[in-house]
Amino acid sequence: MYLKEIRAYGFKSFADKTNIELGSNINGIVGPNGTGKSNIVDAVRWVLGEQSIKQLRGESTTDVIFSGSASRKPLNSASVTLIFDNSDRKLPLDYTEVSIKRVAFRTGESEYYINNTVPVMKEEYNEQITPLKEKYNNEDVVGTIAIENTDFNTVVMQGKDNSYYLNHLPDKTYNINGSIFLDYRVNIDESDKLLIFGHSSPSYFLPIMIIENYKDEDYYKEHKYIYLSSINEVKKYEIFSVFVETSDWSYMNLNYASKDEYLKHLQNLKSKSFYDTGVEVSKDDKILIMQTCSNMKEYSKYPKKYMLVIAKEVK
Repeated sequence: MYLKEIRAYGFKSFADKTNIELGSNINGIVGPNGTGKSNIVDAVRWVLGEQSIKQLRGESTTDVIFSGSASRKPLNSASVTLIFDNSDRKLPLDYTEVSIKRVAFRTGESEYYINNTVPVMKEEYNEQITPLKEKYNNEDVVGTIAIENTDFNTVVMQGKDNSYYLNHLPDKTYNINGSIFLDYRVNIDESDKLLIFGHSSPSYFLPIMIIENYKDEDYYKEHKYIYLSSINEVKKYEIFSVFVETSDWSYMNLNYASKDEYLKHLQNLKSKSFYDTGVEVSKDDKILIMQTCSNMKEYSKYPKKYMLVIAKEVK
């Protein structure tokens, strides 16, 4: 077993995505003072569980997150992934390659992933969602949603209809920007098909507008997975289709006469994608649809145009 690659994004001086490949023998890292050599060592120690922020040359946990510069805005999260060659199975996992990833947010939250899966126990889900209910004094908080390798990690609301959170914030304050919310007809833990909505604006950025980046296939390749957390579990979804819909609203349907009809629906959604993701669908898939209004110029002539990112649950 050996460390074969380090991937850092937003960690200390690594404002851009940085990949460092290592060999199985002795590796040397050289460079002038101030170029981040020590930060590479700090990154490894941080992922492997270093608890003392002072040992990482910081004063608070948020000091590991890129704090900005004269030309760059601060980032809201930091992530480091260590990829190990496990061909000899020194790690007790049935994988030839094992990744360990740690993500920290300016909110003070921190997450670990092993092979892109969040290894947490049920009581920890309560610890994540219950404080949000208390923070907003609102039982309509049902979870959080995050996209891998991005700063997108936000609360999900669910009202008694699909209108209230179009213009209300999580604390129930009226605001035209609204919130990101789950379709009132579904259950976040039990439904086979989930729909999540949020506003976009042509004038300023709103969180869910990040999904318009998926029009670029290269962006998709770096951000294939969506994580939806409820008070009971974390679900991982792999994106299989990305497109703008202008006339066919059948994706809003929740009921199907048979599994074969449901499969035809999934295949139709997949066929509309801007590009082939290579992800196959089946009649037993549970899916997640994220929707926001599209601001793409090529669709400006349409009165209604919705950017859709569609993903299937994976283990």
